[in-house]
Amino acid sequence: MNSLNRTTPEKTIKNHIIGIILSVLIIGSCPNSLKAMNQVGENGHGFKPMLLKVDVSTNMGVGGDEMVVTASWQNVGDKVADIPLQCFMEMELGHQRSTELTEKFNRFIWNPMPGTSHWNPKDIHTVAYRMNLPSMWGGTYKLFLGFYDENHVPVNVLGTDKKLENRIKIGEIDLGWGWGIALMELIKKSWSQEFNQPEKNDSPTPKISKIDLGRDIIVSFDADLPKIVNIKEQENSYAIKPLQ
Repeated sequence: MNSLNRTTPEKTIKNHIIGIILSVLIIGSCPNSLKAMNQVGENGHGFKPMLLKVDVSTNMGVGGDEMVVTASWQNVGDKVADIPLQCFMEMELGHQRSTELTEKFNRFIWNPMPGTSHWNPKDIHTVAYRMNLPSMWGGTYKLFLGFYDENHVPVNVLGTDKKLENRIKIGEIDLGWGWGIALMELIKKSWSQEFNQPEKNDSPTPKISKIDLGRDIIVSFDADLPKIVNIKEQENSYAIKPLQ
């Protein structure tokens, strides 16, 4: 019996080869998902969006009311996002006064401008989204903010005190109904929440290379990057600033 189940060296090598081939096939079949999973890593490399501050236009509302969420992010990684990411905000039931069988979860998704594939290291970008609150049963709902890849898989982000999370709780909102709406209109207000302080940009001053195009027009390039930083025409000079 033992001789029949004994593994020969040739069989062991064959099993290893089969395992390697299967691993390559699996990885090759889902490269984008693997990219998204590695957008923010424990090793500190890659695209690392860190939430700085959130401003929300109201702390109360009813279905159909407008709410604006404005979030400031900083890329504290060493590269831009490999793939364009979408912002999302989720509303999740915290507690309510009734256990009616109504919707207790809602998600908003939008594209940040400029896209995350243009968020250079240490850049700070403010992303705002105007939405209408869904018609859900009155109660308190938790608000979560984050980023999705193209498969709607959350990527890791840095929340309070740079904690690594796949979504960040930014606060709560109360949805009213019935007799409570009149009072709610009198006491609702906007609110803000800070999560992290921005990191300093320690990048060295870029080396400038200039090209004279004639007719007193000089274009200045960053010598290390394919990026125009200044255009000068006679007495007029135009600085090219990065998008914020």
